[in-house]
Amino acid sequence: MKRFFAFVLALACALTFAGCGEQEQQGGYAMRYFFSGKVLEADTGSLLIEVTDTGNTGLSEGVKVEVSTEAAFAAGEYARVLMAQNVGDDASGRIEPLSVYRVDETGKPVAD
Repeated sequence: MKRFFAFVLALACALTFAGCGEQEQQGGYAMRYFFSGKVLEADTGSLLIEVTDTGNTGLSEGVKVEVSTEAAFAAGEYARVLMAQNVGDDASGRIEPLSVYRVDETGKPVAD
């Protein structure tokens, strides 16, 4: 009988630890990452952004990042990028964001 309870307890502990993912949580919500920057190039389906505000990402200020988006931007505008996963300082390759929206030079949202 003691072995049975020990087995059940060990199984419960194993299942508890197996359910722990690597995704960071903040409160009851999944962590979101953001950065802001100046749009250098605006092509169909993507933007080239120079990071001016690193937000809570691992990006460095001044790095150039390619971001997928269907939103219409022009070179010289500023954008904030919201992501589900953090990117390190190596942002080689295109970032697939949750959303991209206009901000001013200070990072405040601009009404469309």
